[in-house]
Amino acid sequence: MYKEASEECQVIRPCLEGAGTPWYPGSRMQIHLHPQKRTVEIQGRRQVGRLLAELGVLPGTAMVIRGDLLLTENEMVEDADEIEVRAVISGGAA
Repeated sequence: MYKEASEECQVIRPCLEGAGTPWYPGSRMQIHLHPQKRTVEIQGRRQVGRLLAELGVLPGTAMVIRGDLLLTENEMVEDADEIEVRAVISGGAA
C-alpha cells in the first residue's frame, strides 16, 4: 500500500505564482499520515493524485481529507492546507 516517498516530496519547492492560495516564506502544507502516525510538510500547489504519488501511496488505498471534506484525485491542495491521509482498510468475511 505504501512505498518510500519520492525525493520530489522531500524537497521543499516554492508555490507556483498566481496558483491559488498565496505562498508565504515558511508556509508549508502539513500532511498527517495514518496509521503511520507521521507528519510531513511540503510546499507547492498540486493535485491530490500527484501528492499521493509523491508520498508513495497507491491510488485507491487511501482517503485524503481536508477538514471535513473527502478529496478526489483531481482536486487541488494548497500550501496553507492541513491534509490527512488515511489508509483504507477492509475486513474480510469470517
